Amino acid sequence: MSFDDQKGMSLAFEQAKKSYSEGGIPIGGALIHKDGTVLAVGHNQRVQKGSATLHGEIDTFEKAGRLRGSVYADCTVSGVGDFGMASAKPLAFFTNI
Repeated sequence: MSFDDQKGMSLAFEQAKKSYSEGGIPIGGALIHKDGTVLAVGHNQRVQKGSATLHGEIDTFEKAGRLRGSVYADCTVSGVGDFGMASAKPLAFFTNI
């Protein structure tokens, strides 16, 4: 299976909705290996856990656990924030690590 940007964005969007449903900031993330393997998904938990640092992407990396640098080098992190849920504008990004 090869990497699919749409898959990463879709997974991250689902996580953003999850955060919003929990009363949090609607931002989600997905870490996907170039072979298509989903290594982790996460969402913003700053409000839910009272954390200054638990942004969606950080939660995603924490859920991935410790991986070798060579694994991260072959991954893409996708992030989505649907601020339309919070009366603002949608945001989307993806980047190779």
